[in-house]
Amino acid sequence: VVFATETLAAGINMPARTTVISSLAKRGFDGNINLLETSNLLQMAGRAGRRGMDTNGTCVLVQTPFEGPEEASQIIVSEVLPIQSQFSPSYPLAVNLIARGGGELEVARALVQKSFAMWEKNQRERNNPPLSDREQGVTELLDERTIATLHVQFLSVLSDTFLKQLDKTRDSGNSSKVSKKLSKMLEAALAVLTSAKGMKKSSKSYIGISRMLQDEKDTLAYLEIDSNSQIADILGMSGNEEMDDIFDGLFADLDEASDEAKTSEQQVRVQQKQKVVDSHIFTQMVALCNAALGQKNEDGDLIGPALSAARA
Repeated sequence: VVFATETLAAGINMPARTTVISSLAKRGFDGNINLLETSNLLQMAGRAGRRGMDTNGTCVLVQTPFEGPEEASQIIVSEVLPIQSQFSPSYPLAVNLIARGGGELEVARALVQKSFAMWEKNQRERNNPPLSDREQGVTELLDERTIATLHVQFLSVLSDTFLKQLDKTRDSGNSSKVSKKLSKMLEAALAVLTSAKGMKKSSKSYIGISRMLQDEKDTLAYLEIDSNSQIADILGMSGNEEMDDIFDGLFADLDEASDEAKTSEQQVRVQQKQKVVDSHIFTQMVALCNAALGQKNEDGDLIGPALSAARA
């Protein structure tokens, strides 16, 4: 009998005659209690039955005050969602792969080619053969026009919503700092939304500072990687344990002080870039849009579908 957490569904090679699932729900990343996904339940149940030893395996679903037969049936008969790779390339990953290959790019490329993300990409290309140049051009043109239309519709709804909010703020007669700040944000957002040139300029500047912020974060992540193990590997090649201890301590102190200074400087740069991003008009527009979405009124009901269509 195996009692374990949901980690058992991750593919751990731990077969047993019987598995016992004591709860059909767990707390998710959003803080809410959600039922287990069908794929996870089937994976855990599939651990029952030892190859070459058992002809059958038994899985016991324990009823709780919150989950019973109905919830169990709902999970079992639901559609199994496809697995999607969460592979996300980054600068630290690239550096580590190159270091692992001793500076050889082919080693790093071979490791990436073995990833699940590349397998997914190959499957998509195999199931969807490439179109001819003409078909590709027509498809891209139609897609671009459709996406552009949906984006324009969303921006129009957003502009109307901000204009209504600005009128309400002005009509309220509230002269507090918060009200004045809100009015300035709405006026600035409307100035951008109603000007194609202003929208293009703001979009370029936001993309630029966002990339700069990500570069600074990637650099910080690289600096925070512990390099003591690499230093130890280099020093450990001498074969003299006494000398290794002396040099290891000497270089560790120097490297630690240097790394801490560089990391502190980089943290300041990240904070500076983050402030620039937070003060950008696009960031303020996102905050205003989220606030409108959270309101249970006509504005929120209009923005939600328009945003979903633009994202699709």
